[in-house]
Amino acid sequence: MSLLNESMVKAHRVEKRIYQDEFGDFITSYIPLDSFKAAVILDGTSASEAAGAITYKKTYTVTAEKGASLSCNDIIVIDGTDTAVCVTELLGMTPVGASLSIEQAKAVEYEFIKDAEEDE
Repeated sequence: MSLLNESMVKAHRVEKRIYQDEFGDFITSYIPLDSFKAAVILDGTSASEAAGAITYKKTYTVTAEKGASLSCNDIIVIDGTDTAVCVTELLGMTPVGASLSIEQAKAVEYEFIKDAEEDE
């Protein structure tokens, strides 16, 4: 077994859904979708400035088993942790005949949106 295979853990993709309840409030929920094995490695931290405020986000490289079908804006949760990332750039996948069968993408940390009722 390779070091890469040993570093892969169970992960799953989630879909963000926003709906309006009977009182007119908007509710955000996250629906679990498919699961796959992936290694999510912290690359570093990037800074961005908007409206005069500097924010920092962790950047990651996601290496997933081929067939995970990573797409931009996918939200991926690492099972058993608080880590969630959003795919920002697809890096590619290994050729069909390769002995190592993976696909890679760049991602940034993702923070789940909490509804106002959850904060009270």
